[in-house]
Amino acid sequence: MDLLKSGAKMFSARSLSSLISFLGLAYFARTVGATELGIFFMFQALLSFLVIPSNMGLRLAIEKRISESTANKAAYLTTGLLMKLGLLVIVSGGIILFSERVTEYLGADLTPYLIVALVFRELSQLMVGVIRGELRVGETAIIQLSYSVTWIGTGVVLTTAGYGLQGLVSALIAGYVVRFLWATHRQQTPFGKPRLSLGRSLAGYGIYSVIPSIDGEVHNWMDVFLISVFMTPAAVAAYEFAWRISQIFKVLIGAIGETIFPQISAWDANDSVRQLEAMIPQAITPGLVLVIPATAGAWLLGEEMLGIFFGTEYTIAASALVILLAGKGPRMVRAVVGKCLLGIDRADRVTIGALVDITANLVLNIVLIQAFGLAGAALGTTLSLLIGLGVRWWFLSQELTVTIEWASAVWAVGGSVVMFLVLWLALTFVEISGLVTLLLAIAGGAAVYFATLSLNERFRADAQSLFRTLRTD
Repeated sequence: MDLLKSGAKMFSARSLSSLISFLGLAYFARTVGATELGIFFMFQALLSFLVIPSNMGLRLAIEKRISESTANKAAYLTTGLLMKLGLLVIVSGGIILFSERVTEYLGADLTPYLIVALVFRELSQLMVGVIRGELRVGETAIIQLSYSVTWIGTGVVLTTAGYGLQGLVSALIAGYVVRFLWATHRQQTPFGKPRLSLGRSLAGYGIYSVIPSIDGEVHNWMDVFLISVFMTPAAVAAYEFAWRISQIFKVLIGAIGETIFPQISAWDANDSVRQLEAMIPQAITPGLVLVIPATAGAWLLGEEMLGIFFGTEYTIAASALVILLAGKGPRMVRAVVGKCLLGIDRADRVTIGALVDITANLVLNIVLIQAFGLAGAALGTTLSLLIGLGVRWWFLSQELTVTIEWASAVWAVGGSVVMFLVLWLALTFVEISGLVTLLLAIAGGAAVYFATLSLNERFRADAQSLFRTLRTD
């Protein structure tokens, strides 16, 4: 598998998907209202929480075993699918049993939608994981893009027709259904005869992957839950929009993580340690190069971004946006280190690290949300990510030689300082009065930053290598 080419495909598809989702949410912010949007985000957070008992690490375990197995792929797939269906039946029964509590928390009766969404979300993710396990990561890009196009497009139609909250939830389900059907059509691994021994193998790996498999989302839904407890659904919506802007870097984090995990697994099976160690700094650098200037830009333009894109009622989350963007730096490095541990069969270490930062996030948020509101939620999440990164880094350093390209990080900081000063000076003469001036300010800041980076020969060489790879695809 060509890591650079697959990563570029995933990044391109995720970038387009992120743009579509961003534009859709901006539209929903003006047509649905803060309270209903807040309930929708609470629905998504609850859905993410239910992934824990309905997945139990199976999705990642199936991807891992398919990526390293040549003889038992079909049997692993069928065994894992049957285990997944069993878990979904149990969890769906629990949702029905506690439907009144679910309705009370959400403030709307969405129990049937929740069950259907959970089933298709989990099955679609499983089938996409199968394709990744086949080392065809690049081919999942269009599948993931189809999900965003379907749910945003359907959501626009339904909310315009006046269906509001129910329209958003129905559109989300439509996206999961399309992703499931497309991924099932594209998989190459056939179904085989299930085997109890393979089920034990999947469960053995999966039990340590329960937390890592949802680790990328758990902080968000925990933040949403605690904000909904201490504040209001409207505050949930404001924080979620700040989170969604910061999630532009989920594009890069996800693309890198999805690309490197099956390859790390294959390298580990072949004892290719040197290739793995050389890959780590290459996977970390892109995140640092982009996160640092984005944080500096949000410091200057965060309030304008929230107000112009979504509405003035959401500018209360401007400080949270800056902190969340700063947190994407440690989140990026943490994701790479975590995928490396998972790929070398040390899911137990990732679980320990995840439990540490999840616990820290819970404790810090309970304290900081009450003290600082939305900014406190963002600060608690960022500090917990730093703690989790430290634990994971220490674990991986016991297995491999782990390094960072510090020269690249220094250049990123220097370029960000130059960009910040130029933007700050420009904003003393020009007022951000609308979408056009905001986009010009963002584009101008990006131009200054990358022009500064272009003075470095290493960055120029890396950029030229990436463009050559994309042209030959």
